[in-house]
Amino acid sequence: MLCLILDVLQLEPAPDAPEGSARKARKDAELAIIKRGVFYVVFLGISMAAYLISLKVAGYEITDYKGMDSIGETSAGQLVYAILRALHRPIQYFVTRPANYLAGSLTKWNRIGTVVFLVILIDLFLVRKLFKSALSILLWVGLWGFFLLALGLVYVMAPTIDHASTVMTFSFVCFYFAMLAVTERLGEGISGSFWQGVLPGVLTFLVALTLALTSYHQYRLANDAYYRSQVAELRVRQFLNRVMTKAEEAPGYDYGEPLLILGNYYPEKPPIMYRDMDSVRYSDLEGLAMEDGLLSQGVRPNYLRNVIGINPVIYSVEQAEEMMQRPEYLEMPIFPADGCVKVIDGIYVVRIAE
Repeated sequence: MLCLILDVLQLEPAPDAPEGSARKARKDAELAIIKRGVFYVVFLGISMAAYLISLKVAGYEITDYKGMDSIGETSAGQLVYAILRALHRPIQYFVTRPANYLAGSLTKWNRIGTVVFLVILIDLFLVRKLFKSALSILLWVGLWGFFLLALGLVYVMAPTIDHASTVMTFSFVCFYFAMLAVTERLGEGISGSFWQGVLPGVLTFLVALTLALTSYHQYRLANDAYYRSQVAELRVRQFLNRVMTKAEEAPGYDYGEPLLILGNYYPEKPPIMYRDMDSVRYSDLEGLAMEDGLLSQGVRPNYLRNVIGINPVIYSVEQAEEMMQRPEYLEMPIFPADGCVKVIDGIYVVRIAE
């Protein structure tokens, strides 16, 4: 969508004369943009269909993560709602209800940037009238609508998904590039020192200032988030090392014995999150490694294997839940109390939480 918008912005203003080679060349260029857009949409549809079909043929299933397994299974009613929500989500992220990790100056500058962006669009469309023909107006309005839809496309692909902040982070980048694209056409299409000098200069300065400050805040956000992930990983590593020390003290345990560490902390926080260090701020940021996530029943076995260096028994979520309902497990105290390690059906089981 952004490429098509750039193509429209590069069109020369239509001449006032109703006929002429310049007007015909512009119309041909507009039709070429429409054809290219149709090609992009068809190609995207074919690619998505091929992806879904290949998953079925290969026997793979999309993991049930926040509704992502429902891709391609959308009814007509759900699709309409999903499209409306996808159009609304970028507005939420930038203006009305920003995520927790955007709180503070980043939210303020995103809102200022949005206002400046709208002023530039109004200036190009209504004041400078760079787009005069009905076809160019249709392209201009329609492409911006599709652009908003593209920013929140994940909500159309998976209508049941509630939150997709990682995907929306890429949408932010596209929005900033769109701001730069429309700024290039300021100062064209109308004469006068104010319209060609003062206003473009002020708007360009505000765009540059907004992008510079939001880039700085995004840089700080990324570094703080990586640091918070590192702290979480260090805490979990030390915690699981202490758990393994407890398991090693169990009579008869040796490396290679089947081991199973059970217990879920959700909705309670793990004891190693006594000082949360901005965990609430990053609660909306997908993909950030936090203590409770690394200690979850789904992640913990892989962490034990890849980081701690042991090979735990691999249980499905259902098998783990079944084991945690057994009377001998329920009788066990919680780590680090004595008795938190017990042999059940030949497996050394450690209970670390309720």
